[in-house]
Amino acid sequence: MNPFFFILSFSRSGSTLLAKLLNNHGDIKVLNESWVFPAVSILGWETLNYNQQRYILHIYNKSLNVYENYSPITHEVCQRARIPFLSFYKNLLSHNVALYGEKNPVNILHFPYLKRNFKDAKFIFLTRNPIAIANSYRNRWFKNMNQKDYLYRVASVIRNYYFSYKKYFNNNKMFTVRYEDLVRNPKDTLNQLCIHLEINYDASMLDNVDEFIFNTGTLKNHKDLSKDIHIDNIDKYKDQLSDMQIKDLSYLLRDVIDSFGYSRLSHKPSQLLLNIERRVSKRLQYNQSFVNLYLMKIKYYLFYLKYTISR
Repeated sequence: MNPFFFILSFSRSGSTLLAKLLNNHGDIKVLNESWVFPAVSILGWETLNYNQQRYILHIYNKSLNVYENYSPITHEVCQRARIPFLSFYKNLLSHNVALYGEKNPVNILHFPYLKRNFKDAKFIFLTRNPIAIANSYRNRWFKNMNQKDYLYRVASVIRNYYFSYKKYFNNNKMFTVRYEDLVRNPKDTLNQLCIHLEINYDASMLDNVDEFIFNTGTLKNHKDLSKDIHIDNIDKYKDQLSDMQIKDLSYLLRDVIDSFGYSRLSHKPSQLLLNIERRVSKRLQYNQSFVNLYLMKIKYYLFYLKYTISR
């Protein structure tokens, strides 16, 4: 079976662009956010019975509707026997390529499951200036949110991803790449990624960067995608955020910024920022708590039961 690799990242960090560039390689196929792995990880499914296979297939088909001309896989692929998840996942992939990849930022939160079930897989973590990521969150989801709630939400999300990455960044199968390097030096960066994936560099990866395999409905969520290869887009946040917003984010995200070698503004925190930081810390502790993990498992199991009953 062809080897696997996973593109992990912060959300809104350019992972769709990276997936597109890698997909230009004749021996690579990158799937876009199938949402299968969060489900099996949270539910703890390492083997699947027939109904579980049907449910995972449902998630897979629903997720991949983002592709133009995608033809759903039929239930004939499911077996009336309990089989390992990896065996079932392999049955879903029919492309004759050397390397299969899956791109989904949230999969960094499920790294232990991926590492345990895909023992030979390679991992790529794409990072970007956290302040630029926070600005992208603001433009996409939090545009009308007040400043206090905005700072709390973006700091909570970015730090949650960061702490998941921090646990595993020194794994020898994890290669960390900066979005800014991909944009400024795409050839050198892609060549390094190919070395990590143990596949020859293909110059065609830089071809047709303005053509995409996703459907129109999906592309509206990536309206700047064709611009992301341009250097001018890197520091767009400096024109869209105020100096005070940049200072506040520099403080709340200081460890993330420093870890990846980005520059930040020094800032003496106000009482408001200190309060936000305490709220963020409590949120991150809750995210890792038994209560949250148990509730998430119940939530996903109810989704599964609803699907099973409806069928």
